[in-house]
Amino acid sequence: MAGVGGGSAEALRYGVAKVLEEEGARAGAKFSPAALRTAHELVSQFVNVCADDMAAYSRHAKRQTITHDDVALAVRHSPEATSAVAEAVEASRSGRAAKRRAKAATAAVPSAKRPAAAEAAAPAAAGGDGDDDLADEDFLALDV
Repeated sequence: MAGVGGGSAEALRYGVAKVLEEEGARAGAKFSPAALRTAHELVSQFVNVCADDMAAYSRHAKRQTITHDDVALAVRHSPEATSAVAEAVEASRSGRAAKRRAKAATAAVPSAKRPAAAEAAAPAAAGGDGDDDLADEDFLALDV
């Protein structure tokens, strides 16, 4: 991956600045514009290296989709990042389980007994658009 470009670079720059401003405010410090630019470059380079590594791991596994396993492998040398990936995967799994339970509960009520508004809102209440063909690893699945 050559680099973060276009709108992605601007979104990353904004995200890095917001996080640093919030953390600086919590610590009672301010970041200079030069420090923000340097931090953005650091994060951008890290993301690019990780993305390249994750794509390589996915190709090595003969997959076209990057999964949480590839993300975990890319950050395996950082205990904090590894635990953050594990927490995100667990949250994703528990969220998907809750969505499945809500969808099953909605589907269990015969549609003749459901009001039309509830019927239209059922997929949204279940946390989706009614599309059942999402990958099991939809939280961190990226096509390469």
